[in-house]
Amino acid sequence: MDLKEAVRRYEAGETAGKLARLYGSAPSTLCRHLKAAGVAMRAKGTTRRVFDDEKLQRLLEMRAAGDKLEYCAAVLGVSVSACAVQMRVHKNRALDQHHAVLVELCEQLRKGLDACQAALKLDNLDRTTRKKYTASVLRFEAQIAALQSVT
Repeated sequence: MDLKEAVRRYEAGETAGKLARLYGSAPSTLCRHLKAAGVAMRAKGTTRRVFDDEKLQRLLEMRAAGDKLEYCAAVLGVSVSACAVQMRVHKNRALDQHHAVLVELCEQLRKGLDACQAALKLDNLDRTTRKKYTASVLRFEAQIAALQSVT
């Protein structure tokens, strides 16, 4: 077992159980070695927050520049798995935000559609205005259908 590497990875947030499996030892044995090396042990079932906002931003910038996870992990002093988890969490948050924007846009389009449909029910519309509202209804329906296909 590479104790220095185990200490670095544990302090970067990896669990004792995961490290023990990696090194082929029992978690209690690994913990004993970490304690002997002067590592402050976490309570069972907890992990230290590895990424603050600044570190996450740096990871995102590095990944956007095309850097591999292994390189990012080495530069940031964390494990590759911690970087991978942060990238997944960030992606899921971004997808949630995009979904919310699409839902809001769909609601706005429905309001426009409702307004056009209500206008078409009026008796005093001339033929040209009625054609414009009908075309608008068709555009709104097409836009709503397109948004619903991606949400």
